[in-house]
Amino acid sequence: MKKSKLYKVAIMSLVLCFTLISIVNAVTFKDMPNDGWSDDFIIKAAELGLVKGYSDGTFGPENNVTRFETMLMLSRLHTIDSDLQKQIENKYLPIIKEVTNGNDELSYTELSKALSLKLLTENKFKELYQNGFLKKEATREDVAVFIVQAMCLQDEIDKLTSK
Repeated sequence: MKKSKLYKVAIMSLVLCFTLISIVNAVTFKDMPNDGWSDDFIIKAAELGLVKGYSDGTFGPENNVTRFETMLMLSRLHTIDSDLQKQIENKYLPIIKEVTNGNDELSYTELSKALSLKLLTENKFKELYQNGFLKKEATREDVAVFIVQAMCLQDEIDKLTSK
């Protein structure tokens, strides 16, 4: 009888723990549109780590995305183990810090991944970041280019254009 109560208490404690953990880990933004159609998609994308809000706790659902944000989102599609990620960061952090002049520090991990995935070459990143091109709104053309590069299809494009 005592064992049965002990098991019940243990199970209830675990259920309560998991419930509290899921509540604590729930993604929320101060400016969610609460319009029904996009909320769940935004929350799911944030939970998966594909999109992030701003440092002030907002998401900016009415904002257009920049080329920079598009590149970061697409780099988050690729899961890389932590050892390899550290190697990638060690390789690319010096150029990222130099180019960004210490700005966008919260994006360094994604930027290093984007460079390793060849979303941009180091030289192109330097050129486009420094001339402000990456901070402008993304066009459909920009997004299409980044998607092809994020899917590692550049070789296929090169083959088609060489014919």
